Amino acid sequence: MGYTNPEEKVRIVVTLLEGATRWAPDEYDDAELESLADKAVVLSRTVLGLEL
Repeated sequence: MGYTNPEEKVRIVVTLLEGATRWAPDEYDDAELESLADKAVVLSRTVLGLEL
């Protein structure tokens, strides 16, 4: 993947995504779903790029 320490970071990203039901609203429309998916991508890329 080109990231340092990818195993640990992938575990963190998976945990973040599994917890999406806690940080995403219970009800959303298609536009909000797209926005939530975009946020998940940004957060995932941010975590992967961190120096841990």
